[in-house]
Amino acid sequence: MAVDQKKLVNVFDYEAAARETLSKIAYDYYRSGANDEITLHENHSAYERIKLKPRVLRDISKRDLTTTILGQTVSMPILVAPTAFHAMAYPEGEVATARAAGKADTIMILSTLATNSTYIWLLLFSEIGRLEIVFF
Repeated sequence: MAVDQKKLVNVFDYEAAARETLSKIAYDYYRSGANDEITLHENHSAYERIKLKPRVLRDISKRDLTTTILGQTVSMPILVAPTAFHAMAYPEGEVATARAAGKADTIMILSTLATNSTYIWLLLFSEIGRLEIVFF
């Protein structure tokens, strides 16, 4: 089933679209959390507490969200967290996610449970033309 992306406004809309689009196994995996799902519930509660105050009649023609994360300049203070098994949702898996992060000029953190081989990552990094590796 195709989802009209123009109707997706917030995280909860994306979750509902995922429920309609993904297999039950994939959806259940992505929507779940570890153990008692305490962090998952806390994240939902925190997201619901965020209130945005619209500022009207302001000049927003020149916006700049660029920032620096770990010495890397990115287009916005948003990065892609390390999540696993992207190929359950899309055939290209984390490679497609990395391409999207690169196109958005932000950082993707690769999960140790990525579904693509090391060889594929080397091809992708040569395609993108840059590679920053930081180990913690």
